[in-house]
Amino acid sequence: MCPNRYVSLLLCFVFGLAVHGAGAEDVRRPIMTSKLATPEQVTKPVVVRDISVRGGTVSGAVVNYSGNLVREVELLIRHSWLWRDEFHPRQDDPGRAVYYTLSDEIPPGGSAQFSYRPEWPSPRRTDGRFVTTVDVVGFSQIMGAAR
Repeated sequence: MCPNRYVSLLLCFVFGLAVHGAGAEDVRRPIMTSKLATPEQVTKPVVVRDISVRGGTVSGAVVNYSGNLVREVELLIRHSWLWRDEFHPRQDDPGRAVYYTLSDEIPPGGSAQFSYRPEWPSPRRTDGRFVTTVDVVGFSQIMGAAR
């Protein structure tokens, strides 16, 4: 057997199709007729999209790619400070992070909007800038819930 398991499986699949397909009438039909999944749908069942920051308010959409109802989606909102001179950063880094729990239930294939305004004012500084990111860090799936 080949040391690379995926190559071995691919060869077995191709060889099996060649042997099975010889003389079969349905060989010309496409093997896959459904739409291909995006990388997010394959690796992450719940993702954040369309993030924007305006006037200090962070907003976006949480998309449920799973086949189940999700709720209690927990987001990690990071306001990372990038120093203008990264080789000589100061000690007073104003970067912050906060957890935010979305109260909406999101059906399979659905999405929900969120908006978060920090409790602290954004400092007026010229020695760097903020970069805001939002990640899903937790959620609850309700198996078999029809919505």
